[in-house]
Amino acid sequence: MRKGRSPLTWMLVGLAMATALQACGAAPDAKPSASPSSVVPHGTPTVLLDFEGDAPGGEASVFPGGGKLGGNAVVEAVDGGQVRVQARKAGGQAVRFPAYDASQRSGAAVLVLQPAAGDTRLDPGDMDFMFGADFTLDRVSEGAGDDNGNNLVQRGLAADPRQFKLQIEHDRASCRVSGSQGEVVVKSRSEVEPDRWYTVTCARKAGEITLTLQLEEEPVERVSSQGATGAISYPEPIPLVVGGKVSPAGQVVSGNSDQFNGVVDNVFLDIG
Repeated sequence: MRKGRSPLTWMLVGLAMATALQACGAAPDAKPSASPSSVVPHGTPTVLLDFEGDAPGGEASVFPGGGKLGGNAVVEAVDGGQVRVQARKAGGQAVRFPAYDASQRSGAAVLVLQPAAGDTRLDPGDMDFMFGADFTLDRVSEGAGDDNGNNLVQRGLAADPRQFKLQIEHDRASCRVSGSQGEVVVKSRSEVEPDRWYTVTCARKAGEITLTLQLEEEPVERVSSQGATGAISYPEPIPLVVGGKVSPAGQVVSGNSDQFNGVVDNVFLDIG
């Protein structure tokens, strides 16, 4: 976790200030905000990648996973794609994914957390769950060629019967949750500004899918949609991926990678 005041930290500070004002009989600031309980996972999440284990500036191939699951997130790349550790101005570390490349053979690199056969701890099933990350998007991040999207966190592909996914596409954040009963897609109203830090989460709770997006210390934008998605269970050990798309075997989809072009931090998945 980065050491400066992140968007998540500012939300916690805001809640504490509002509570103190109410205790004194004063009216809290009317500026809209989100309760941290709707954004920050309670306790230890199932998966957490905060990228604090490697020295900034270097290329890395493995990142130790935190959270209940543990394990390692492994870099999978094609055509010279790299993932590098870099320091954040606010403190702590993050990972930089390849820059946008309009060539027909652009380099791609993603992080893959591959469960073992029979390990269902990454399966939400019918339970509530939440996933998300901090990110900053490059000024140029999509266009022609293989690199025409910015997939942030996902498990499964759009063609699969089960998928949950966060992406930044055409300057808007969106979330897709697809299960045994159908799919729900939620998209942000505001556009993502390049070169600025955001926190984005997607949550399923009580038959509702909610996307939250926050720009630094600004108010949280929340967009929700009702809809049945049903059980999200994977008969095969489908990987959890950060930064793009992979096949069920964990190999980068080089023909249409939807490579994330930017920097990512504090990736999490919390089930139950």
